[in-house]
Amino acid sequence: MRCSLCTRAPRPLLSPQRGGRERGGAPALFFGDETALGLGLAFQAAHPQADLFRPVIEVSASEHPDVSTLFPQLTIIPRLDGQPGAAHLRWLEHEQEGINLAEQTFYLVGHAQSIQAIRQVLMQRYHLERQRLKTKPYWADGKRGL
Repeated sequence: MRCSLCTRAPRPLLSPQRGGRERGGAPALFFGDETALGLGLAFQAAHPQADLFRPVIEVSASEHPDVSTLFPQLTIIPRLDGQPGAAHLRWLEHEQEGINLAEQTFYLVGHAQSIQAIRQVLMQRYHLERQRLKTKPYWADGKRGL
């Protein structure tokens, strides 16, 4: 008996079935933490127009200078104490003037509580449709495995 995964053709990371658009490459923002660094790089490499895909990665303040140096093609932001998702939301407030949020697809990955906080603000304050928000939590405070 053959594994069903072995008989399928490979699918691109970004496609209509996976939340991206192939027509000219839809603009996208990717919000994640250290656990999503590799995925952000892979998505950026796979996006038809890399300049339209912007990974914003949150790391601990002590690691911020080193990670920024290692990955200059990514936007690296220092983690803020307090509310989950605060660093990404603060970054978005400062950058929103240059970003057409209505056209963006958002990929929110990593810390579950941060994803929830960011999603809530994007939907309530910026009135984004839920379909534009793709989420994948990897971990949550006080919980093993997701």
